[in-house]
Parts: sequence; structure tokens; C-alpha cells
Amino acid sequence: YGIAFMSKDPPSMMLWFPLIHVAVGVGLSYHTLALFLNRETLIIANGALTCTVGPVPWLGSGCDLPTRDIQQLYVVEKRGNKGALSYRLHALVGGIARPITTGFAKLEVVRYLEQAIEDELRIVDRAVQGEVGS
Repeated sequence: YGIAFMSKDPPSMMLWFPLIHVAVGVGLSYHTLALFLNRETLIIANGALTCTVGPVPWLGSGCDLPTRDIQQLYVVEKRGNKGALSYRLHALVGGIARPITTGFAKLEVVRYLEQAIEDELRIVDRAVQGEVGS
């Protein structure tokens, strides 16, 4: 690093190559910790559906939706890089799909959440384009 910083040339591969490896290592470690430690919590209270993921912060997760604005809940299938499937719960709010959960391996779990929340909010289940099974 000393030679790379002392050089009058722009930073070379000698500097960037190890830094890229360190960044990938930190990212993979963070992702692994999040996979093992994080739990999703869904709470319906005070006229809102609140979704949180923690204790490790995860970008793009969580929601806070007024229950009166939720038109429909439905399950979406997501295929991973190597063909692995996960299932996410989405809410239709003002005609816009909003993800509620980050993903579950078992379809039955997400279907149960969908039904339980719809029962609690008195939402009549109907088919939505893009929903699993439609």
C-alpha cells in the first residue's frame, strides 16, 4: 500500500485488488449474520400494519401501512439465482404492490399470514395478477 500511495500515478490494481476482496468479505459476513439473526415481525395495531426486520438492519425491508388503505394481500413467488424458491407477502395499496415480507421458504407459512391478516382486517380474498396460483 505504501508504494501504491507514494506513486504519482493514479491508484493501481495493487491498491484496488485487496480492497475489493475486503469489501466482498465484509458484505458476505453482514449478509450471513442477517440471515441467521434477523426475524420478521408483523404487527396490526392503531390502524396500521407495521413490518420490521431486525436486529441487523436490512435495506428495503419493513413497512408501515395504514390498514384502511390495504385493498388486498397476496403471495408472490420469487426464484433465486440457483432456482431456489421463496415466497413473499405483498399488499395492494392504491393499486400499487408493496412488499410486506422479505421471503419465506414455505408457501404454507405465507398463505397462513395472508389469511390471518385478511381475516383481521376483514378483507375479502380475491385473485390478483401475479399472485401464486393465479
